Amino acid sequence: MMIGNMVSAMLLFSIGLPKVFVQNPVEQSLSLVEQEAQLIAYKNFNPAYLFNLERTIPRAKVPLVLQQQLRVYPNTIILTQERYLKELRFFPYPLDTIFIQQDLFEQQRSVLLRRTKD
Repeated sequence: MMIGNMVSAMLLFSIGLPKVFVQNPVEQSLSLVEQEAQLIAYKNFNPAYLFNLERTIPRAKVPLVLQQQLRVYPNTIILTQERYLKELRFFPYPLDTIFIQQDLFEQQRSVLLRRTKD
């Protein structure tokens, strides 16, 4: 029984989990945000970004804070969830969705937005 458990654990950690990890939306979008100096979160976002980027990310609870951030830093990337996109429909700056994907084992979808280049 012990050998069976060890073999199962080795297979899980060497084959199963790496395949699941590759499907993680944070892992897939990390290259879009790693080099970006300015990030801001709108309401809730996938907390794995904090862990992977190893830095704090300011959070905006109202669109006005996003507007002020984008006025000063137009290339800021906004981290949010799909359920908040309706609140940004009439945002004064046009926003492009640069990434959207279902979070693993959760109902929400992670979204990355950036101000449309003029």
